[in-house]
Amino acid sequence: MVRENIRVTDGLFRWGGEEFILILPDANLESAKDVAEKIRNIIQYHDFGIGQKITISLGVGEYRPDENTDQIIIRVDNALLEAKSTGRNRVVAC
Repeated sequence: MVRENIRVTDGLFRWGGEEFILILPDANLESAKDVAEKIRNIIQYHDFGIGQKITISLGVGEYRPDENTDQIIIRVDNALLEAKSTGRNRVVAC
């Protein structure tokens, strides 16, 4: 469902358990947030046939030249934790 709504140049990777990383080359923070909101809405309104609604929370960040991989992962993970702790089913950009 997600793959059908991202570009062929984008990368979707399982990070662990229930966490995924979506890399959007050449997308700025606002564009990435728009993609995240689109995916969040698709999941929220999709009928998975299980009799209940499924929602997702997303942390979104933009690459900063002064950061290494660990630093951006930590920053975006903190945004994800904020999304979860402030009501879930939301996108938090950092």
